[in-house]
Amino acid sequence: MASLRRAFDGTGPYTGLAVACWLVGVVMLSAILMSPNGWQWWMDVHSVTGQEQDGLVYYSVNGDRHSINDPNSFAGSRPAERTVYYLASDPGAGSLHNTANEALDWGITAGPGALGLALLATGFIKRRRIRETAQEADLPDSYGHGIPSETIKAIVWGEAGRRPKTQ
Repeated sequence: MASLRRAFDGTGPYTGLAVACWLVGVVMLSAILMSPNGWQWWMDVHSVTGQEQDGLVYYSVNGDRHSINDPNSFAGSRPAERTVYYLASDPGAGSLHNTANEALDWGITAGPGALGLALLATGFIKRRRIRETAQEADLPDSYGHGIPSETIKAIVWGEAGRRPKTQ
């Protein structure tokens, strides 16, 4: 535990924020994977597997058969499985691509993880810069880091090294 604490020492609050983001991402991913409808769990969107043949995708919802035209079909005359997304209130208006939901899925699951990585990287970069600045200040011929304390004491106390009289 001490070596883990030493590895993240000096990264500030960024490590804690990164862990919190990763926990949110894990919770969201778990909720999505455990839901009966897969990725579209937070909306009223359901998915079903349909069969594509000759540019049409046939799917069934609650025993009712529906079809969707797929103008971008590459399957030709051989049958292929396709995922169809539909709303429970209107299963006949299915869609083959639900780009908004897919973007939301990736944003909610991968977004917190990516943000956590960015926060952790920021913490390590900030720690490195602080350490580099401290090392530069310790160099004897460093410029721009102020006047050394020995010089200040010599000026205030005088050349003889005695303290000035206070009034």
